Amino acid sequence: GVHIGEGEVLVLLATFFWSIEVIVAKKALGGIPVQFATTARMAAGAVILLGYLGVTGRLADLAHFDGQQWR
Repeated sequence: GVHIGEGEVLVLLATFFWSIEVIVAKKALGGIPVQFATTARMAAGAVILLGYLGVTGRLADLAHFDGQQWR
């Protein structure tokens, strides 16, 4: 049968939230310079991802990455 794991759920959630974000960003950020809006959106995404890692207890795993893995 079909098994839906954590990875599949995260991909579906990412797609859903991306589509919502695009709609909201077009309406809310219409008068803001593109570079600022892009930076703000990326920063917000990073905060959300770091929050997820914190909630799931995996934030400390970032410290174990070496230089090659950060590229």
